[in-house]
Amino acid sequence: MDFPFEDKASIYIKGIFGPLEKCPLMNVPMGIIAGKDGNMIHQEVLCAIAPSLVDDVLLPPEIRDKLKGVPENSLLQDSEGITGPTKAKDKEFLLEVDNDNADLNCKEVKALSIGNSENEIEELSRSDKFLKDQIDCSDLEDSKKCAEKKSGGFYFRNNFLFHKEKVLGESVAQLVLPKRYRPEVLKLAHCSVFGGHMGARKTIERIRYSFYWVGMSRDIKAFCQQCKDCQLRRRINCKDRVPITPVARPELPFQVVNIDIIGPIDPPSAKGHKYVQCLVDQHTRWAEALPLTSLTAKATCEALLTIFMHTGVPNVIASDNGTNFNASLTQEFEKRMGSSPRFSTPLHPESSGLVERFNQTLKKMLHHVILEEPRSWHTKIPFVWWAYREVPNSTTGVAPLQLLYGRKPEGPLSILKNTWMAGQEGLQLDTTPVTLYMEKLKKQLEDASEKAKLISTIQQEKMAHHYNLRSTKKIFNPGDKVIVLIPDSKNKLLAHARPS
Repeated sequence: MDFPFEDKASIYIKGIFGPLEKCPLMNVPMGIIAGKDGNMIHQEVLCAIAPSLVDDVLLPPEIRDKLKGVPENSLLQDSEGITGPTKAKDKEFLLEVDNDNADLNCKEVKALSIGNSENEIEELSRSDKFLKDQIDCSDLEDSKKCAEKKSGGFYFRNNFLFHKEKVLGESVAQLVLPKRYRPEVLKLAHCSVFGGHMGARKTIERIRYSFYWVGMSRDIKAFCQQCKDCQLRRRINCKDRVPITPVARPELPFQVVNIDIIGPIDPPSAKGHKYVQCLVDQHTRWAEALPLTSLTAKATCEALLTIFMHTGVPNVIASDNGTNFNASLTQEFEKRMGSSPRFSTPLHPESSGLVERFNQTLKKMLHHVILEEPRSWHTKIPFVWWAYREVPNSTTGVAPLQLLYGRKPEGPLSILKNTWMAGQEGLQLDTTPVTLYMEKLKKQLEDASEKAKLISTIQQEKMAHHYNLRSTKKIFNPGDKVIVLIPDSKNKLLAHARPS
């Protein structure tokens, strides 16, 4: 059909299959049946002329919507001899066309809005581009072979590669993603506001409803684990551990000691004590503690001096980075006493595991004392210490008191035993010369020390072995970005860590 009308504009249209077509827009005269009487009205209709499509004429959407009401006995009107458009006065009018061809046009043709913008052309070509990328992607070769054999849940639909899978009992058609499209889908499903930075399991479920590729679960888990924002917000994971090496045990008592603070304790004692300063000897596991009313550097130094008057001055004092420990006054005090400070890694209490474990033990013991006597718990600390020093340590296998003094402790149970025996094992005078006693005491201390050394070595190696079974060796190089954990803020929405 030849239309002798001048081009007004052009439009790009595309069928479900086939290339993009540029079609001129023309005013085409048509006969329209209007009203119930079937009066013929002549009117020009703006159409896109596309000879390569199913029909010569592509109808605008507002006209196509009227096709369902076209009478079956409509007669096709010849456009020849029509001189111009006629305005229709009736509100309802029907276009006179062949129904079968009209339905075919509606199904086979997809039209864009009028215009020639490059964005519209690009949007229209994305489907063809995706199909081409799906065909060219080498990662999908095995999947395409399975689709050809109709195995593995893969199949072709309109030339696109799909995968069928049961999700929560529902059969889902998943579009198989070429490799280059996967990062975009991962970011949308996890990082965007629509993803909400959910965990790997929920992100997998979200993507499975739309897309599929071989190894999808593995890739999604890795992506979620590497998400920077999630790393900043996640809680400390006990599984995130590196191999450990047992700490060498000092040769003599009180060569190296660990100090730490417990508190604040609520309620405070009647004298205002809210903290407990603890000291643990690495050789004997002997522990000392003093209650404090404040955490000033002066109070810390006074407590250390009191303890050193019982134990002697250590060569090394290990502590965390508390302000009372790294204050200039405390460092000057240690320097004048002849001790060297050793600070643990910031925000890494595991590097002071000895005193941390001891603190946990002391907290449990103090908990019961505070419940019974909440205002006088500070007076019960010596009794708590006795209970700790009397029994063999789990690492050394020897009681701290025996390892320090060379004799077994005589405690409440021994006293009770003697009471029940009516003093049959009464006090006996020892006529052994002092020199022989010193040799005997030395031998007892050496035996206890050797026993503690052997047992502690075995226990430390055993603990390190079991710990390292669930650890992963990590290597950091200069310039690598790392995550630094910081204490939780009162605002729980703030990050738990910050990049460094």
